[in-house]
Amino acid sequence: MDAGIAHRYVKRLIEEGILDRPYMLIGIAPLTSARSALWIREYLPGSIIPLALLDRLARAADPKAEGRQICLDLLRQFSEMAGVHGVHLMAPQNQRALVDIMPRHARISASPKRHEGL
Repeated sequence: MDAGIAHRYVKRLIEEGILDRPYMLIGIAPLTSARSALWIREYLPGSIIPLALLDRLARAADPKAEGRQICLDLLRQFSEMAGVHGVHLMAPQNQRALVDIMPRHARISASPKRHEGL
């Protein structure tokens, strides 16, 4: 869930001419606490949670609300990122967060993004 890493990865795929074939989906989740985010970071292979997000959750008065806001921020970034065709929004044991997140974010287009501007 690091937009900077995703952007660099997608840019490299585009440079190599690989992204013309597959569709790229990025998995994200509304985090519920710094503790759960740390667990994901340490024990869920392939998950990337920057220390800045852990700190943001730890300092939040309402970590669940902050986790939903982080998710919305990432949705916006990924929806504007060339080469990313959508997200896999996961909320295990936190499905109610989706009720808040989905109406607040415009549907991400399934059409391929242009490779310009990278």
